[in-house]
Amino acid sequence: MKILQVFNSYLQVGGEEASVAEIGATLRRHHEVEGFIGSTRELLGTTWIDRTQAPVRAIWNWSAFDELRRLQARKQFDIWVVHNVFPGLSPAVYDAARFSGVPVVQYLHNYRFGCINGSLVNHGKPCTRCLNGSFLPAVQTRCWRESRIACATLAISLYRLRAVGVFQQVAHWIAISHAQKQIHIRFGIPSERITVLHHCHRGPSLSRAVRGRDVLFVGRLSPEKGVQILIEAWKKMAIRDRLLWIVGDGPLRGQLEELAKSCPNIRFTGPLHGEQLSERWLSAAISVVPSIWEEPFGRVITESWAHGAPVVAARIGALPELIELAGAGWLFDAGSSTSLANVLQRLLSDESAISTVAAKCHEAVSKFSEEDWLDRIDVILERVQGSIGVPACATPRRAAFSRI
Repeated sequence: MKILQVFNSYLQVGGEEASVAEIGATLRRHHEVEGFIGSTRELLGTTWIDRTQAPVRAIWNWSAFDELRRLQARKQFDIWVVHNVFPGLSPAVYDAARFSGVPVVQYLHNYRFGCINGSLVNHGKPCTRCLNGSFLPAVQTRCWRESRIACATLAISLYRLRAVGVFQQVAHWIAISHAQKQIHIRFGIPSERITVLHHCHRGPSLSRAVRGRDVLFVGRLSPEKGVQILIEAWKKMAIRDRLLWIVGDGPLRGQLEELAKSCPNIRFTGPLHGEQLSERWLSAAISVVPSIWEEPFGRVITESWAHGAPVVAARIGALPELIELAGAGWLFDAGSSTSLANVLQRLLSDESAISTVAAKCHEAVSKFSEEDWLDRIDVILERVQGSIGVPACATPRRAAFSRI
């Protein structure tokens, strides 16, 4: 099968980019796959003229529409697997697919179809005020880029997407957890058109000769990841004989380093890769995922299991789903540093409790195999092939799209 992956990359690279790359690499084992990549950086450009035109292109990108139609005419893809079109590629992607007569499988990585910033978090607090399809609260509170113009631009784009019937046009939707699927049903997407397909783990599952002693966080240092809660919990426990490693970067790094400066056993490394990252994983007794947002999946959990480290995770989004499915971790109350401190205190004072659960890590990561993932996505793709969903209205005239 010939598949086109469509993805708009973000200004700051995160787990979604890695997921898209891994999905493409795994699909190539069975299919012919090409990528069509846009970017927010490209949308914003380098001149003031580029930035002035960016809001118009974010609502409907005529260049993306033209390029995709020409590419489809030349290559004749059987299916487009769309990951993200916001803001740079815009919903023009769906118009191009419709007028090219090619079915779309929409992969869901976040909550952008019902939330301006895609995270269901507003200034560090969980927020679901826009789930009904009205994005006025987002504009009023400037929850994306601290800009009413940016929020209003994306709101218009999302309104238009709904108005022309993209929810009906998409042949099938792939959610990466049952928790994420339930939230998208609240957006108005029919349950029967969403299949849950957990991410697979690509890579080895490692055995340890010696157990580590440290506690590890790996991820983006942004509000929704809840790292502040982890630091506050660590300070409450007053641990002296272990290290807390915080691996990653993001807009809150300076603030978090200030919060942690009274604790010499909290170490910030910045982003790590390869052997340096493996060294941190192998030094960890446990890893912590303290998110405050509705985590759609949490790839760091399977990565932790692959390195033999059980996980302490917040009871939110897909995290309980993964922990309960595999049994290789513990849960605490999301947003509560006291709850997290209590769990960590209990575990770090009882090495046998950690060892018992760590023994389940190899079996846990095996539940997310590439082979199973390929078998399941092939069923979806075969079902969708030849379908173009429910046609939406409009004709591809420049004026018709630019005026919305």
